[in-house]
Amino acid sequence: LMLNGCCEVSAQNSRFTCEGCDLQSGCCSFYEHCVACCMRPDQKQILLEMIETTSGHRLRQILSATDQFELCTLKCRTSSNSVHSENKYKSEALKYCYKQEPSHPFSR
Repeated sequence: LMLNGCCEVSAQNSRFTCEGCDLQSGCCSFYEHCVACCMRPDQKQILLEMIETTSGHRLRQILSATDQFELCTLKCRTSSNSVHSENKYKSEALKYCYKQEPSHPFSR
């Protein structure tokens, strides 16, 4: 980002960046990075498995998504995987998750 707030057109950009994300847990430090990482083509199978293991009200929410982008925005916005309770994050650095329960404790 340039000083005037515009993007630098000569800068190298990476599509579906996972910068600031823990790939094992699927949790990221920024919502936008969570959605971008979730959008990677190699995440599609993980999302399908997540749908298969979800039930009840949460399944209705997930099935309302019409594409991978909507599903990723929903998962990153409403994931309970990043909190211990209503107001305590498991990791202050990794608040936005697109995967199911993290398989290991947070490393950050």
